[in-house]
Amino acid sequence: MGTKERRDREKQELRQAILTAAREIASAEGWSAVSIRKIADKIEYSPPMIYEYFEDKDALLVALLAEGFRELTERIHNTQTEHADPREALIALGGAYWDFAMENPELYQVMHGLAGGHINSTTKANKPPELRETVETVLSAFVRWGKANSITTLNYMDAFMIVYSTLHGLVALSMAQRFSVDRDSGRALMRSAVATLLDGWTR
Repeated sequence: MGTKERRDREKQELRQAILTAAREIASAEGWSAVSIRKIADKIEYSPPMIYEYFEDKDALLVALLAEGFRELTERIHNTQTEHADPREALIALGGAYWDFAMENPELYQVMHGLAGGHINSTTKANKPPELRETVETVLSAFVRWGKANSITTLNYMDAFMIVYSTLHGLVALSMAQRFSVDRDSGRALMRSAVATLLDGWTR
C-alpha cells in the first residue's frame, strides 16, 4: 500500500471513529450531551482535529443522517430480494424498519430530529441523496406490488407517505415510552400495520 492510500485509509478510519464516538455519547447521555470537545476527549484527539473533518455539530449530524438512511435502504433492499411475493416483501419492510430503529435508536433520532438529534441548519439536511435512495427503493416496492395486483388508481407517493408516517409514528411513540412493547411484538405490530394498509388499497 502506498503512502497516499495509507493516509486516505487513516483519514477514513478517524472520520468513522468520530461518528462512532458521537453515537456512543448520545446512546449513553443523549444528543444534547454531544459536543465536539466531548467527542475529542473520547477519541483522545484535540478539538481542532475534529474540525478538520466536520465544520460543526450540524455537519456531523448530517453525516450520521446519511449513514442511517444508507443502512436503512440496504435493509429495505434485502427484504425485497428475499421475498418473491410483492405483498410479503412490503410487509417484511415494516419489520425491517422496526428492527433498524430498535438496533440503532440514536441514529434513528438524528434521521428524524428526535430526542435532541435535531439538525439546526435545514439546508444541510435537505434531501440528501441517501434519503432519496430510501424513498426510491420503497416506491419501487410499491410499484411492484401495484402491478401484481393490477392497481391503477393509487398514487404511490401518497401510499409511501401513509405507510412511512404510520411506521415512524409507531417507532416514535415507542421511543418516547408512550406505549410499552417488546421487540417481537413491535415487529409484529409494524408488519400488521403495513398489511392492513395494503389490504385496504386492494379492496
